[in-house]
Amino acid sequence: MDKVLIFVPVDNIVINDYSGYDTWYNYYNGKPETVKNGIGSSKYYSTINKHKWPTIIDIISLYRHIIEKYEYVYLIDNDVKFARSDLDYFIKEVTPKKVQIVQMALARMNGTHPHLLYRGRKGLIRVKFCEVMAPLIRVDVLLEMYDKGYLSESESGWGIDYIWGKFYDNWLVQDCVMYHTKKVSSTQWVMSDGRTPMMELEAIKRKYKIR
Repeated sequence: MDKVLIFVPVDNIVINDYSGYDTWYNYYNGKPETVKNGIGSSKYYSTINKHKWPTIIDIISLYRHIIEKYEYVYLIDNDVKFARSDLDYFIKEVTPKKVQIVQMALARMNGTHPHLLYRGRKGLIRVKFCEVMAPLIRVDVLLEMYDKGYLSESESGWGIDYIWGKFYDNWLVQDCVMYHTKKVSSTQWVMSDGRTPMMELEAIKRKYKIR
């Protein structure tokens, strides 16, 4: 079994160096002739014009046999950046431990849930949940969440992290840091059913009795 498959939604720019890893790029605006700043080509690609989490649902539905070849899937937003040295250390540090869901710390300049901020500390620690922007998820956990319908609860992705925080072990690698390269825009989205991301989040909290 291969260790890690890295999934990234792509417009026409790949901002991280994933060379040497198996990658799956979803070109949500159609596959361009060239990918700017891309280092290496992806092993798999798709052209699904949906938000990240509905795209992941479609890929699991269509290509589960490929996903099952891997031990972990790293689901990274296209505006999340980190050093290649941090990526390598992160993968090397967590995969032997068989953790269920894990992420890097997020730079303080970006703002996030306080328990996920980079504070210059070291080590792997348990946290109440990892965010949806860039979780590394063990494949058996990802497929179980798909089968149970957890991934379908929110088109925007908001609130899915609250679900996996309730039912699975979540971890943070404090030594590694990732950055948002763009301002968060999802607060302004309106989904296909007319709900906003915040409405999706609140519905999840009510349904699963999460405070």
